[in-house]
Amino acid sequence: MLRLEAPDIVQFLAPKGLANEERLFQDAFGAGAEHFRLAFWRQSKCLVVPQRWQSMPGIDAAQGIATAKGWPVTFRRSGGACVFHGPNVLCVSGILASPHDPAPVDRIYEHFANGLGAAVSSLGASGILVGPAPDAPCDGRFNLLVGNRKLAGLAMRRRMREGRTVTLVHACLWLGGPLEAPIDAINQFESRLGLRGGYRAGACMTLAEATALTGSLDRLSREFADAARAAVSMPTC
Repeated sequence: MLRLEAPDIVQFLAPKGLANEERLFQDAFGAGAEHFRLAFWRQSKCLVVPQRWQSMPGIDAAQGIATAKGWPVTFRRSGGACVFHGPNVLCVSGILASPHDPAPVDRIYEHFANGLGAAVSSLGASGILVGPAPDAPCDGRFNLLVGNRKLAGLAMRRRMREGRTVTLVHACLWLGGPLEAPIDAINQFESRLGLRGGYRAGACMTLAEATALTGSLDRLSREFADAARAAVSMPTC
């Protein structure tokens, strides 16, 4: 397993956080040896959706309405569904580059989710699980749950080029603050595209609530990042 010291938490104006993550992903192809990097970042308020949604009927109108309501829409290259970024969301990106056969996708997800869970546990949370959260936005098999409520969701991207494999797995972790407004923005956006929507804030959990930690979101971000440095790893094959 590989571990590497994580950099400081970086703040971006959307969509520059996603652009920086893409740069880190592409740079990993040029790394000379097996390479694992953790990046912690936050970006300004926006909705983030998979790039494949750009071809959906009604996407331009839905994007325009969301932007007019204060939720500009940007696109990411990984899968999943609509999520929100903002001052109360910490993004965690793990990038693994290897000249060897890559580890199976599920194994990558499990290692990353379990590492995040260990970091949350070290801050005082209990009842941590990994699994689905059907009433929360961007559901998948590898959500990080606290008491069956979603704390973070994971998505992945993998590319092979010139005998080298780079895997990006990232998570959006809700730090604190009311979740009703951003989840309502997701519901409205998805409903305009004929998607499910109907997610509930009560199906979600923030790190502040899970750990009962007080203080600013900046401090909470730093405490989580420090814990994650020691806990998050990726399998090499």
